[in-house]
Amino acid sequence: MDIETSVVRLPGAPVEVQFAHLSYQEFLAADFLCTAWTETAKDSDWLIACAGLSWWSACGAMEARGGGFRRLGLPCRDSREGELARSQVLLMLVELLPDSGELFEALSQDPDAQLRIGQHAHITYGASMIKVSKTRAVRVAALKSNSAVVVPKAACWKSAIAVPRGAVYLPEHGVGVLLLAAARAGSVQVVRGLAARGLHLGFVDGNDNTALHLCLLHEHEECVLELLRQGDGDHPLKRNVAWCTPGKLAAQSAVALPAAFRALNPSPGDKDACAIRKPLMVAARAGDVDAVRSLVASEALEDAVATPRHCTALSVAAENGRAEVVRVLAEHKADVNCRSSAKKSPALFWASYYMHDETIAASLAAGAVINAADSNGFTALHAASFVGSLAICRRLLAAHAYVHCKTTRASSAGAKGTMPLHVAAGNGHAAVARELLGARANPDGRAAWPGDFTAVHCACLSYGEAAGEIVRALVEGRANLNAIASLPLHFSPLQSAALFNNAVVTEALLQARADASIRRTGVHMIHATARDVAERWDRCDVLAVFDHFDGQA
Repeated sequence: MDIETSVVRLPGAPVEVQFAHLSYQEFLAADFLCTAWTETAKDSDWLIACAGLSWWSACGAMEARGGGFRRLGLPCRDSREGELARSQVLLMLVELLPDSGELFEALSQDPDAQLRIGQHAHITYGASMIKVSKTRAVRVAALKSNSAVVVPKAACWKSAIAVPRGAVYLPEHGVGVLLLAAARAGSVQVVRGLAARGLHLGFVDGNDNTALHLCLLHEHEECVLELLRQGDGDHPLKRNVAWCTPGKLAAQSAVALPAAFRALNPSPGDKDACAIRKPLMVAARAGDVDAVRSLVASEALEDAVATPRHCTALSVAAENGRAEVVRVLAEHKADVNCRSSAKKSPALFWASYYMHDETIAASLAAGAVINAADSNGFTALHAASFVGSLAICRRLLAAHAYVHCKTTRASSAGAKGTMPLHVAAGNGHAAVARELLGARANPDGRAAWPGDFTAVHCACLSYGEAAGEIVRALVEGRANLNAIASLPLHFSPLQSAALFNNAVVTEALLQARADASIRRTGVHMIHATARDVAERWDRCDVLAVFDHFDGQA
């Protein structure tokens, strides 16, 4: 019998490790392997050979293509059960061993554990909307310290592109299965042991999730930080079948994983850490109020350019949540609206972005301009909507933040004309979206370029129950469920949900009686309904929803 559990402390294990399933048979198998490993010649060939076999965890099989991914509210490629296992027995073995270093050394000897020149792999199409969940075959042409040069299959050297190693996808096998199992379970010891010994971090499961994706999906912050220390990171090409990069997943879980969000989205002060040497700025960053009081009387406030990204003592204090330091500096006439980063973002923006509620209150009390925007037009309310902080959103709205503020130009963070409601809807923050709608945000407001999309279109990029809740909130706000956007492919929200294989949004839209018969001329198909889109791109989850509603008709 399987015993469902969340955290298990195995006998003799130094730390707690999280398992999705635990059976007595699996524990006995791990205990036997522990004895065999420590009392024999520690032959590693058999261990490497079976590291990814499903036999090791028949009870805890990974539903990579089925229910496991779907339980998180994310789309998967098809409805088949996963063919690979979580290697739970090997995870238990690591926990049982008093010293697992030799085990990691043995596993790292697997010749398939590292990326090799000439190897065939896959990369995604990045931000291409019409290539959602698709990958292209490449071969590895050259390897550098942290990057790889890949060439599309049957292409010449002129087509070679350099990408981070972690963006070169290999299907999970062998020791790669163990790495992904450790990422799901939150076993920092295993993640550190394998990554530190050069294991390729681009192994992916059936839904193109790397170890970093899985740590974020299952909210294992320490594992995320460990992978970042080992050289992994965010990149536009690192997308799963839900079109989510690690950075997007971090934004969706920013409240739950603040340290991971900060590590993936460093502040100007973090980037300029080596340049912050002056005593006042060092004290402001550390929150040493007494030192700041002493220094501010004898030094200049350093509101002039002090670092490459224009950080000042007050901006560094704001981004690190040093509310009392902000008050002291403001009392001595420091510029509370100072700007840092290449985008010239005001200090209030960074306080909102990193969810420092008390610092926001101190800044507003000192006269910070609440609707001050960076060079792209993003305000503090945009930042609060991006990270999903309901408390900060309420504080800003109470201070008369402009709910209809729009970005002034397109950037990597959003299209021109993006409003806070678009940001909240696109990142799955249902509570913030409701708060904005309650403040009379326009549910049909459009981002001008590129896309001309509404908040309902943006909801197609968020997943899980929050996505359905966002659609229902927009329906209550009388949003137009049949608005046509120019991207992707002149689609309605229902067609967009079908393209992104978002079954939750599809179901919510059909329940709200969105028009499923809308046809528009697109780049790749003529007069395609939402069902046609799902069939053309093999969106199995969405097709199942359409079949369900057709059966009820």
